[in-house]
Amino acid sequence: MSERVDPEVIEVDVERPEPEDERAHSRPSGSGIFLGAAGPILAGLVVDLADLVTFHGMGRWGYPIGAGVGWWVTGQLGLRGSRRAWLTVLGALYCGLPWTSHLPLGTLVGLVSGARGRGNSSR
Repeated sequence: MSERVDPEVIEVDVERPEPEDERAHSRPSGSGIFLGAAGPILAGLVVDLADLVTFHGMGRWGYPIGAGVGWWVTGQLGLRGSRRAWLTVLGALYCGLPWTSHLPLGTLVGLVSGARGRGNSSR
């Protein structure tokens, strides 16, 4: 007749990562104060406020103020590298050029960006 064979037992060790390790690898898209879908809108609002402060470009002061605000905002959004550098240059130009304080371009671009980001994450 047939012999009965006992199944072989395989022992498995499971190592679970520490909660600190999980948080380090799962950073949100914005690592600063501008988190979530509202982050780009708030960032655009900050850039527009800086542009309003540098009304008519304030001579040569609009460019460094715009660059500083652009660098800070992009850092708060979690951007790095060339994307951060290009947006900093655009912030400097936006705050340095005259007559841009009448256009809320930063807020509008942030609104579109926030809506696109929210739409892509719900798929």
